[in-house]
Amino acid sequence: MTVLSLPILPLQELISMRQSTTYRKHCIEFLGSPRKHPSDSSRLILVTGVLDNQKKFLEFRKEDIRHVDEAKTLANQAGENLRMISLWVEKGSVAIELRPFKVQ
Repeated sequence: MTVLSLPILPLQELISMRQSTTYRKHCIEFLGSPRKHPSDSSRLILVTGVLDNQKKFLEFRKEDIRHVDEAKTLANQAGENLRMISLWVEKGSVAIELRPFKVQ
Protein backbone atom coordinates (compact mmCIF):
# COMPACT_ATOMS: atom_id res chain seq x y z
CA MET A 1 0.00 0.00 0.00
CA THR A 2 2.92 2.30 -0.58
CA VAL A 3 1.38 5.64 -1.45
CA LEU A 4 4.55 7.41 -2.45
CA SER A 5 8.12 7.69 -1.32
CA LEU A 6 7.58 10.77 0.85
CA PRO A 7 8.01 10.01 4.56
CA ILE A 8 4.94 10.00 6.78
CA LEU A 9 4.51 13.13 8.89
CA PRO A 10 4.94 12.17 12.58
CA LEU A 11 1.84 12.36 14.76
CA GLN A 12 3.63 14.72 17.18
CA GLU A 13 3.99 17.35 14.45
CA LEU A 14 0.31 17.04 13.54
CA ILE A 15 -0.87 17.37 17.13
CA SER A 16 1.18 20.54 17.56
CA MET A 17 -0.89 22.13 14.75
CA ARG A 18 -4.13 21.87 16.75
CA GLN A 19 -4.82 25.39 17.85
CA SER A 20 -8.26 26.77 17.01
CA THR A 21 -11.53 26.05 18.82
CA THR A 22 -13.64 27.76 16.13
CA TYR A 23 -12.10 25.92 13.19
CA ARG A 24 -15.39 24.49 11.85
CA LYS A 25 -16.71 27.99 11.19
CA HIS A 26 -13.63 29.35 9.43
CA CYS A 27 -12.04 26.29 7.82
CA ILE A 28 -12.49 23.61 5.15
CA GLU A 29 -11.87 19.92 5.95
CA PHE A 30 -9.60 17.66 3.87
CA LEU A 31 -9.22 13.90 4.50
CA GLY A 32 -6.04 12.07 3.59
CA SER A 33 -2.67 10.66 4.55
CA PRO A 34 -0.12 13.27 5.78
CA ARG A 35 3.40 13.34 4.33
CA LYS A 36 6.48 15.46 4.88
CA HIS A 37 7.18 17.97 2.14
CA PRO A 38 10.37 16.90 0.31
CA SER A 39 12.08 20.31 0.48
CA ASP A 40 10.11 22.76 2.65
CA SER A 41 9.55 22.06 6.35
CA SER A 42 6.95 24.85 6.54
CA ARG A 43 4.60 22.85 4.27
CA LEU A 44 3.03 19.39 4.23
CA ILE A 45 1.57 17.10 1.59
CA LEU A 46 -1.82 15.44 2.08
CA VAL A 47 -2.52 12.46 -0.18
CA THR A 48 -6.25 12.01 -0.81
CA GLY A 49 -8.06 9.16 -2.57
CA VAL A 50 -5.41 6.76 -1.31
CA LEU A 51 -7.25 3.55 -2.16
CA ASP A 52 -8.71 4.52 -5.52
CA ASN A 53 -7.48 5.72 -8.88
CA GLN A 54 -8.34 9.34 -8.10
CA LYS A 55 -5.32 10.17 -5.93
CA LYS A 56 -4.57 13.83 -5.41
CA PHE A 57 -1.63 15.43 -3.69
CA LEU A 58 -2.51 18.61 -1.79
CA GLU A 59 0.21 20.94 -0.53
CA PHE A 60 -0.60 23.24 2.41
CA ARG A 61 1.38 25.75 4.45
CA LYS A 62 1.44 24.52 8.05
CA GLU A 63 0.56 28.03 9.27
CA ASP A 64 -2.80 27.77 7.43
CA ILE A 65 -3.80 24.60 9.31
CA ARG A 66 -6.14 25.34 12.21
CA HIS A 67 -7.01 21.85 13.44
CA VAL A 68 -6.08 18.19 12.94
CA ASP A 69 -8.20 15.15 13.83
CA GLU A 70 -7.19 11.52 13.56
CA ALA A 71 -9.75 9.99 11.19
CA LYS A 72 -8.98 6.30 10.73
CA THR A 73 -6.29 3.78 9.93
CA LEU A 74 -6.51 1.72 6.76
CA ALA A 75 -4.89 -1.69 6.41
CA ASN A 76 -4.30 -3.93 3.42
CA GLN A 77 -4.12 -7.73 3.25
CA ALA A 78 -0.35 -7.63 3.73
CA GLY A 79 -0.86 -5.96 7.12
CA GLU A 80 0.46 -2.52 6.12
CA ASN A 81 -1.24 0.37 7.92
CA LEU A 82 -1.90 3.88 6.64
CA ARG A 83 -2.99 6.64 9.03
CA MET A 84 -5.67 9.02 7.77
CA ILE A 85 -6.38 12.46 9.22
CA SER A 86 -8.88 15.28 8.87
CA LEU A 87 -7.01 18.48 8.19
CA TRP A 88 -8.88 21.77 8.75
CA VAL A 89 -7.43 24.58 6.62
CA GLU A 90 -8.36 28.25 6.93
CA LYS A 91 -10.73 29.47 4.20
CA GLY A 92 -8.99 31.75 1.70
CA SER A 93 -5.61 30.04 2.07
CA VAL A 94 -3.65 29.29 -1.08
CA ALA A 95 -2.79 25.61 -1.61
CA ILE A 96 -1.47 23.48 -4.46
CA GLU A 97 -3.33 20.51 -5.93
CA LEU A 98 -1.53 17.89 -8.02
CA ARG A 99 -3.28 14.94 -9.59
CA PRO A 100 -2.00 12.26 -11.91
CA PHE A 101 -3.41 11.91 -15.40
CA LYS A 102 -2.83 9.64 -18.35
CA VAL A 103 -1.11 11.25 -21.32
CA GLN A 104 -3.01 10.33 -24.44
